[in-house]
Amino acid sequence: MPGLRGCHARPTPDRTTPTAPQTPASEKDGRAGRSLMKDPRASALADYFYQRAAAFSFSADVNDAQDTARAGMALLDAAALAAQLSSSDVILRTLSEAGRFEMTPDRKAVFLETDELRAAIQRPLLGSQMTGYEILALVVKTARRR
Repeated sequence: MPGLRGCHARPTPDRTTPTAPQTPASEKDGRAGRSLMKDPRASALADYFYQRAAAFSFSADVNDAQDTARAGMALLDAAALAAQLSSSDVILRTLSEAGRFEMTPDRKAVFLETDELRAAIQRPLLGSQMTGYEILALVVKTARRR
């Protein structure tokens, strides 16, 4: 049989038939194949982390401190993760329930930082290495306390 190699091999695609580019399932509404809009809360949370990362980056440039630079990189990781959150994600739901987002008339969102949230992010980042996932979990944990 053409396209098979060995008795347990998977068939290979027929190279003579052109295929249409595939849209990832995450970008489609399963019912009609329409592109989905990104949740504005995910964008707002990502923007917040990008802003915090910029502050750490500036500080690292001035102080030439590796720990500060690593903290900034972890915030960039958290921003990238936040940007990919779906509207049904528990992180966005929890932060919304805690009142951490404000919706604007143009259907955008703003992440509302508190002193407690800022302190929660800065203390561990300056004291020990964290991942983007750990930063997101810390923000949710801190928001739940309110």
